[in-house]
Amino acid sequence: MEKKRLIPWLVLLSVILVAGAGAWYLLSVHQEKPTSPVRPLELTYALDWRAGMDYVGVYMAKEKGFYANRGLAVNIVQGHGGPDAARLLASGTYKIGNCTGDSVVIAVSQGLGLISLAVTHQRSPVVLFAKKSVGIESPRDLIGKTIGMNYESIKFQQYLALLRKLGIDRSKIKEVGVGFDVTPLITGQVDALLGYVGDEPVQAIKAGLDIRVIPFSDYGVEMYNELIAGNRQWVESNPDTTGKVVHATLQGWRYSLDHPDEAVKLMSRLFPEQDVEFNRMSFDRIRPLLTSEATRTQGLGAQTRKGWQQTIDLLYNQHMIKKKPALSDVFTNQFLR
Repeated sequence: MEKKRLIPWLVLLSVILVAGAGAWYLLSVHQEKPTSPVRPLELTYALDWRAGMDYVGVYMAKEKGFYANRGLAVNIVQGHGGPDAARLLASGTYKIGNCTGDSVVIAVSQGLGLISLAVTHQRSPVVLFAKKSVGIESPRDLIGKTIGMNYESIKFQQYLALLRKLGIDRSKIKEVGVGFDVTPLITGQVDALLGYVGDEPVQAIKAGLDIRVIPFSDYGVEMYNELIAGNRQWVESNPDTTGKVVHATLQGWRYSLDHPDEAVKLMSRLFPEQDVEFNRMSFDRIRPLLTSEATRTQGLGAQTRKGWQQTIDLLYNQHMIKKKPALSDVFTNQFLR
C-alpha cells in the first residue's frame, strides 16, 4: 500500500522536473546573446592645403560626431596644394578628400581616376585688391599700373582669363612676380595684388590698409573651387562609405555656416597658433562662396553641368588642358541625392 501511494508523487515530481527543464531550455534559446560593439571604419580624409577656415566644415563634421554617427573614424591630414592632392587621390594613396575644380579637370584630362562628389566652394575665391588711394575700381583701371602675382598659381591663369574676357591689353599692365604675402602692397612696390578673398586681403586689412577688393567672379570668370573628390575606383567599389563621408562633411559645413562663431572657435582651439581675428575675418569672406543659385535649390555641395563646363572651358582656353574631358568623367551627383 505504501508503494502504491508513492507512485503518484513520483509521477508528479517527474512532470515538474520535465516542465522546468523545458522552460529553462526555451528561455536560454530565446535569450539574446550579448553582441560585441561594432568597430567604426577607419578612414583618412585628405585636405589639399594647410588647415584653415576653408576646411572648417570637415573639422566640424568630426568634432560634432557627424562621421562617428555614420560608423566612421575619420583622420584628417593636411595637404600641399591642389595638384598634389589630385595625384594622391588618383593614385589611391588617399581614397577621399578635398581638391579644387581645376586640379580635378586637369587630372581627369590626363586619364587619372579622380571624380568630384560635391562642390563646397561654388565660386572662384580669386580677387584683385589694391589700396583705395590708388584708384583701381575695376580691372580696366589696371592699365598703366603695377600688379604683383605668383605666376605658378591658378590665380595667374584666372587673371589672364579676366583680361581676355574684358578685352584688356596685357602689355599695358606692368606685372611683377611676388610671393604670398602683402608686403609689396604695403611698401608700395606694387599698386595691386592677386589673392584669395579669405587670405591676402585679410592680411592687408589687418596690416592697416584701406583696400578695395574686386572679385573675378563679378566679371564672369567662374570656376569651381574647393570640393570633395574621390578615387574613382574606390568610390565605385564603396558607394555606401562614400555617401556617408559626403553627407557627414556637408552636414559639417551646414553647421559651420549656421554657427560661424563656433566654427572660428573650433579652429582656434584645434590650432592655437592661428590668429583668431584673422580666422573670423577670413570666414566672413569665405562663407558667401559656399552658396549659389544651385545650392538654394539643390542644397550644399551642388554641382551642375553648367558650372563644370565653365571650369573646363576656362582651363582649355588657358591651354592648361589639351582636350576637354567628358562631364560624366569629371563629376557625379550620385551621392547628393
